Amino acid sequence: DGSAYWVDSTISPILDANDNVIEYLAIRTDITKLMKQKAKLVNMLYTDQLTGLKNRNALIDDLKSLNHPSVIMLNIDNFSQLNDFYGHKFGDRLLVGFSNILTEYIETEESSSAYRLNGDEFIVLCSDMGLGGTIKIAHDIVEIFNKRAILIDAEEIILSVTASISN
Repeated sequence: DGSAYWVDSTISPILDANDNVIEYLAIRTDITKLMKQKAKLVNMLYTDQLTGLKNRNALIDDLKSLNHPSVIMLNIDNFSQLNDFYGHKFGDRLLVGFSNILTEYIETEESSSAYRLNGDEFIVLCSDMGLGGTIKIAHDIVEIFNKRAILIDAEEIILSVTASISN
């Protein structure tokens, strides 16, 4: 049908009595499905399944490639109490809402990426912007969550977020 596909090929020469190549024998196997599964597994290795953000593995790899990274660690204050009061499904939806707002902000910053470490811990990785730029981003993020409610099941939740910086 003209679409691209992956193949695993083995090509062997067929020789005559004098060791001259008279033709080649090729065996090909379509491995498109295998390659798609591999890509899916790689995506799972580097992506948080709940939020869709990059995960700890991606953060470690990305840190290796940067010369002067700054890291902002974000923690949702009293998240365990919210999770206990409303339930884990609500807590998961709250984490997704948090990550959506964080992603929305990070997309406006050229040299930043967002990651979810675990639970209610998130990282913003900043590259080559210095301490002043990193402090501004941390302050902006905290202010966004102090002012913006996350709506879940007719409940408006305003989160308090703690930010720590490593430069």
